[in-house]
Amino acid sequence: MSGWNEPKLDELFAAYRDALPDRDPSAGFMPELWRRIDQRRKPSLSFGRFARVFVTASLALCFALTAVTWSPSLNSVYTSTYVDVLDDDPNKDVDAIQRESL
Repeated sequence: MSGWNEPKLDELFAAYRDALPDRDPSAGFMPELWRRIDQRRKPSLSFGRFARVFVTASLALCFALTAVTWSPSLNSVYTSTYVDVLDDDPNKDVDAIQRESL
């Protein structure tokens, strides 16, 4: 692939190479690199910790609410039949009282 702009591209790469010289790695290169990486990760780690705590608390709340609503001893409304609810209604004689007053 030869083209008319290859010499210009070679000049551009040479200028880039001259502008950014290669660094010679020293003995502290990797520790310094990891220190800089850890500095950038700290804010996101605290957010990640908050997110994990929030998700765990939400899951625990969901399980607690599920246990409360599915427990038949705590909620007899869910285990009663329609006839049982009508039988326990304290206002069931209202119709008879209204007919007597007419």
